Amino acid sequence: NYWDLRNQDGMKVKMVATAKSYGDAGLLYYMDRRGECRSRIISYADGFVICSHNDQNGDRLLEALYYEADNKTYIDCWDDRLFYRWEANNKGEWTLERFNGGHGFKENPLITKRTRVAWEGTQSLIESYEIMYNIFQVLQRKWGWGLLYVKGRLDKNAQKIAGNIVLNDVSYEGKGDAKFLEPPAPQNMIDTLDNIFERIQIASGTTFILPKDIHTSSDTSGVAVQMTQSLDIQTAKNGIVEWQNVADKMVRLFKQGLAMEFRNKRMFPEEDIKVLEELNINASFDIWQPYSESEYNQALATMRNAGILS
Repeated sequence: NYWDLRNQDGMKVKMVATAKSYGDAGLLYYMDRRGECRSRIISYADGFVICSHNDQNGDRLLEALYYEADNKTYIDCWDDRLFYRWEANNKGEWTLERFNGGHGFKENPLITKRTRVAWEGTQSLIESYEIMYNIFQVLQRKWGWGLLYVKGRLDKNAQKIAGNIVLNDVSYEGKGDAKFLEPPAPQNMIDTLDNIFERIQIASGTTFILPKDIHTSSDTSGVAVQMTQSLDIQTAKNGIVEWQNVADKMVRLFKQGLAMEFRNKRMFPEEDIKVLEELNINASFDIWQPYSESEYNQALATMRNAGILS
């Protein structure tokens, strides 16, 4: 019952979302004041700049975080054994503010990932859409309203019948006229905006489904959902390969942190804790997608009858 993974799936999803939003993200494992293993997301949105250092082969040597706190500038560094913090004074001189002989993990406890933001391949299309939509809004506010055109000599005492105002032409010729002039239809610009909107989805591998796009209240089949979100699914499949090392390291660090937590609390014998540390666990990301409840239930019943599920 202790293997609840401390919401590891949620941390994985949050790290991916952060990296897709800012271009990089980090996940730091640490032991809190109670001796329990915890993790936290590191991102540019929180004021951290991730500075990773590799050797000539591309293998990670050092992870560093540059940030400001309490009107001071710090650099926190982790390697495979040690943690140390540097602090800058008002003159820009750096001094070693804190040194820890060992963070306790068998590898660097900070996981970092640098990737492309979700909209990188569509930035120019997004800018074109924004510019054209702003122009469309300006034109609609100025010319998008109808006009009531009245011709003739009107009686000052207009009549109001059933909420409608009746204007009488009192001129001798009696050729008065009134009509409502509609503005030109901006259909060409609307079609262009829709076309750019579709190109953004294709270039970014994303499907935008709005409530207005759902035309049925029945249980939509899983095949239809997969076809609708084919771009999303393919993009996610490509991302699984890219994020495989992150998933593996998350499991390794959590396993190491959990072993240290067991030792701190003396919950299990040492030989059992060593078995946990040496246990090989495979990890991978999975693609979430909406599904049909009826088809899902039918699949469970089929596997139950086939003896696959208990």
